[in-house]
Amino acid sequence: MRVKKHILTQSGYDDLKQEHQRLVNQERPTLIDQIERARALGDLRENEAYHAARHKLSLVQGRIEELEVTLDNAEIAASTPNNGNAAIGSVVNVKIGQEEKEFTLVGEQEADLTSGRISVDSPLGQAMLGAKSGETISFNAPAGALEYTIISIT
Repeated sequence: MRVKKHILTQSGYDDLKQEHQRLVNQERPTLIDQIERARALGDLRENEAYHAARHKLSLVQGRIEELEVTLDNAEIAASTPNNGNAAIGSVVNVKIGQEEKEFTLVGEQEADLTSGRISVDSPLGQAMLGAKSGETISFNAPAGALEYTIISIT
């Protein structure tokens, strides 16, 4: 079976590594302790604290395993300029009608639309990849076809 590479910026890799360490060294031990204390109270069938802690532990363990796969298969994107073309790690300023917005192109695991971090796998990210300042890009969004004019790339 072929394992998918996860393209990350260096800062994204560092953030995921830090999250993994926090979950393994702080969250999981705390939850295990909560389970042991709740178990000591007796009847587990009606012990809500026990069931809540076990549920949260399963979510944390799932995230730990997801992070381990991502980190083990991470490929750090080159942080060198790409001849003025938008690439992973680039900050792209665009004009949408009369409004200007700033996006950072990142890997799928780092994407967060609320902070302007756009996955290079998204329709917008794919349209931006390789584009240069002054170009107009178009892509299909759920709301329909959109056009953005690239103002600058850093």
